[in-house]
Amino acid sequence: MSEIKELRAWRLAAQGLARARTAAVDPAAVVANHGWVRTVGGTDAYLAFRARQPGVRAADIHAALEAGALRVSPAARGCIYVVPEAEAGLALSLAERLSASTAARTQRVAGFTDAEIDALVTEVVTALAREGPQTTDGLRKLIPPQHVRGLGADGKRAGVSSTLPPALRAAEFGGRIERSPSGGRLDSERYLWRLPTGDTGLAEARALADAQLHARLADRFCRWAGPTGLAAFVQWSGLGQRAAKAALATVAAAPRPFAHMDAAVVHAEHAETWTRDAEALLAEPSRAPVALLPYADNLWALNGGPSQWVDSAQAGVPVPTWGGGGKKTPLAEAKHLMVRTAVADGRLAGLWEHDPATHNTALFAFAGLSTQAQTALAAEAKAGGAWLVAELGHARTHALDNEASLTARAQWIRGL
Repeated sequence: MSEIKELRAWRLAAQGLARARTAAVDPAAVVANHGWVRTVGGTDAYLAFRARQPGVRAADIHAALEAGALRVSPAARGCIYVVPEAEAGLALSLAERLSASTAARTQRVAGFTDAEIDALVTEVVTALAREGPQTTDGLRKLIPPQHVRGLGADGKRAGVSSTLPPALRAAEFGGRIERSPSGGRLDSERYLWRLPTGDTGLAEARALADAQLHARLADRFCRWAGPTGLAAFVQWSGLGQRAAKAALATVAAAPRPFAHMDAAVVHAEHAETWTRDAEALLAEPSRAPVALLPYADNLWALNGGPSQWVDSAQAGVPVPTWGGGGKKTPLAEAKHLMVRTAVADGRLAGLWEHDPATHNTALFAFAGLSTQAQTALAAEAKAGGAWLVAELGHARTHALDNEASLTARAQWIRGL
């Protein structure tokens, strides 16, 4: 158990959750230092920022989006992430390469040509230059109908109704246009298309060979994840085993500090800092920060889920998982949580959800927490729910979530 506690402490250190957090507020620093933040159109991305910079306000995040310091982009596995401006090109080029075979199949089945997509991209760019940022529907109305072809039954088989979606994808990957969140907020999956602003490094990233791009990604991943390994990198990135293994071999790694972790990779640049923070946390775990996390927080997502954080007493707690179809999975076996979590005492400390019906936050705190952590966690649960409502007006976790589902999850947590 002492070895697993040490591993947890190192990963908390890598994620900025091992020691008292500063009062500084810089949302771009969160994604640069602790990993790109997944966004699915709800409030959970905001929770990831707040957990690492408790003083952050929604307005701070919106201002960083407006200024371009934060970008919203397809990235690992084609999922949408909030990324720092300097790494937006890396994220987008990764998504382009990972989706290349699927895009080629879509084109083959749907029957559109490169030439008609290129022509439509020109029309998109022209419309945006003339009219300013637009939604996809707005662009469809602005572009002359003869330039957008319906793809009929073949398109339906390929999952695309017209040539506009593949043209937008080609224009985004090519750096001709970029997306920004509609209304400047992350709690929506509606995006505006606009002409590029700032330097995201896309041209440089697209010029890299696959192995070079993978190496840059592996370097960042190891900076964010703490002690990690091949399986975690493959699961998060979407790269194949061979490519991922070659990329990890390029990382400047410190000597392996964990005898029980075969093939662990620890980024050499951060090993000293992580050691210091982890040792301080292990010496006084009751002084570790208390934080409310979103369900897909990087603390879990970068290392294959929460299994290494689950003590035997909580191993069988049934939790909802992404893609689980409503069925519950034992916590120790869950890889993609669909429930919000909390950390305290240097460990996974409980589950929580805000209940809009009662205006309270339901909290299931795990047994074994120090008295100090129990008190702090209860106070933070109350404050976190209030923060969501005050800052964003709701607590929905993703775009299709609703208040009835929030209340149902809160009632389930109370029942635990």
